[in-house]
Formats: sequence, C-alpha cells, structure tokens
Amino acid sequence: MNRIDEVMLNFSPASLMLLNAILAVVMFAIALDLRPDQFRALGRAPKPLIAGFVAQFAALPAATWLLVLVVQPRPSVALG
Repeated sequence: MNRIDEVMLNFSPASLMLLNAILAVVMFAIALDLRPDQFRALGRAPKPLIAGFVAQFAALPAATWLLVLVVQPRPSVALG
C-alpha cells in the first residue's frame, strides 16, 4: 500500500462549521455581483445555462470516468 492511501483527514465539528461558514461567505460574495437583468437575459437565451449544466453534470463526469479507465490510477487517487 502506498503512503497516500494511509492519509486520513479528521475534521472536528468546530472546524467543519468554520469551513461551512467560509464556503457560505464565498458563495454569497459571488452572488452579490449578480444583477436581475442577468437573470432576465438567461430567461431570454437559456442555451449557455443548459450547456453549462450538461457540461457540469454529464460531460465532465464522463470525461473523468474515461480518463480513469485509460490511466487506471490507484483507487485512492481515482476517488479524488
């Protein structure tokens, strides 16, 4: 077994709360930059939104799966 397979990450409940709070602040900060007219533009031309969803939830996982089949890394690396 490789050393990478022995690595364990242990987060305490307090550190998980901190990580969740930081993530919430970052997401909120990104959302502050969105304006209502940008949402209306997506309603008028939804193709970029649909393409983004398809890429995020279908194309990227399929490409990753194919890459794992070709490269055949150790399970710990393949799981990310």
